[in-house]
Amino acid sequence: MADEQVTLSAAEAQALLDGIDAAFEAVLHGRFGGGIDVAMLRNADEEDVRVLRMPGAGMEDRLRLLLRARNALHAPATGRGVIIGTVSLSPPPSIGVDDVSVLTEIIDSRDVNEAADATYLGTGVVFAPASDMQAALSVVRSSEAAAQAGQRSTRERRGWLPQRDRNNPGRALGLGSNGHRRSPAAGFDLPVSCDLLQRIGGVVASAGIGGSDRPVGAVSLVVQTGAGSMP
Repeated sequence: MADEQVTLSAAEAQALLDGIDAAFEAVLHGRFGGGIDVAMLRNADEEDVRVLRMPGAGMEDRLRLLLRARNALHAPATGRGVIIGTVSLSPPPSIGVDDVSVLTEIIDSRDVNEAADATYLGTGVVFAPASDMQAALSVVRSSEAAAQAGQRSTRERRGWLPQRDRNNPGRALGLGSNGHRRSPAAGFDLPVSCDLLQRIGGVVASAGIGGSDRPVGAVSLVVQTGAGSMP
């Protein structure tokens, strides 16, 4: 079978970038702060990686869209970052999303007090491994949160575990030093992978990449966090 290749024009690349930014704004209220690129997949391997936006100075975070032509014999590579999931697109002439498969959950921890004591990342949101969940990423919005995520990752690699406070039973019961119960944390955790994947898949479908000859059949989203490698 001949290779089924998807090509990307300059106009389509700009439409994708604008659509990805809009999807992040809608779901996470901020664009992705790292680099963004697109890889067209062939039957054998990736081909024609297009950079949509370079990462900021000193940043290694990156987002990659893997576009697979309909009927192409290719499975997305998983060793070049964290694969969030795959969206299958409706066959022509329909324009839209069929199925969404989530492999890694993105957890958005909303904290209404964060703006008061944190410095927001000027470039936008990035991701970090979630501390209390396997196969999950957390959303990082501030430089403080980014530093904490880096410190947590270092401790986990070294096998350090958090120490429990055994000498203050009041704190274990949720009491402060004055014996009064502390206010609960102002925030909640929201899984957003499915929503983000569906919106990004809709962006690719609307862009009409590949035309009627080789339309895109599936889109996979891969995230590189910090010190990963994604050539």
